[in-house]
Amino acid sequence: MYVEINVEDIEARFDPGAEVSPSTLAESGFMKSAGDNPVVVLGRGKLSKAVSVRAHRITRGALEKIEAAGGSVTVLELGTVK
Repeated sequence: MYVEINVEDIEARFDPGAEVSPSTLAESGFMKSAGDNPVVVLGRGKLSKAVSVRAHRITRGALEKIEAAGGSVTVLELGTVK
């Protein structure tokens, strides 16, 4: 089971230039622990800032919005929390 985060959640919780990863999601209170479950990024909402996203899975819509805002995406292997 994945922890789901939408681009609108990234927009609301992270500053421009931030790294969004299982670790930083846990630090921001979005999930209990970075090792709880793998993270999937979904495309609901808008993103206006460049961020670096590290997640286990990402939808095409989310990828397009992150890259259009000047950000980048790294797909993590299952079991990776950083």
